[in-house]
Amino acid sequence: MSQLANNHEKHLKITLGQRLRRLRQSKYLSLEELAKITKVSKLTLGNIERGDANPSLSVIWKISSALSVPLSSLLTSEDEVILAKITDKQPLMSVDDVLVTEQMFSVDGSEMFRYYIKPHSVYKPAIQANPSIHFVTIMEGELTVQINKEEHHLKQFEAIRFHSNFDYSFNNKTSNEVVFQVIVQDMN
Repeated sequence: MSQLANNHEKHLKITLGQRLRRLRQSKYLSLEELAKITKVSKLTLGNIERGDANPSLSVIWKISSALSVPLSSLLTSEDEVILAKITDKQPLMSVDDVLVTEQMFSVDGSEMFRYYIKPHSVYKPAIQANPSIHFVTIMEGELTVQINKEEHHLKQFEAIRFHSNFDYSFNNKTSNEVVFQVIVQDMN
């Protein structure tokens, strides 16, 4: 393994450990209490916090679920400057091929996404387990957001805020792709 890769791995371990300790302490949990709710041993959690462990994805997932934070929030430092370039993101296509999603940022229960919806398409997200607030801003084009059967027509740079427990969908009634950003703020 190259020196650069070794340094990156070490930085990632330290960042994960620092973030885990801060999040655990902010929730007033001891290592022992966190071990009980994650089903990850106290020894392993201590090693992770010190940057001495290389935990598997499943262990990191257990921890993020127990702390009710996005997985990626454990892997980024609050002190880091993170630039979200379009070339850096792995786009995800919806099952029905009408919407492309790119996660831009994720920090402490808030996530920011960029969405691209195809012309003459409707996208209805799956019901989310955790209650959250959604902030939607149109970046390019026009979009109709239907919330509880009421339509809200948004133009470029207009925004809307709503709770995820509402029945909602995104409807592109135009002949052009629409680009919009969504900030999801966890309410837990």
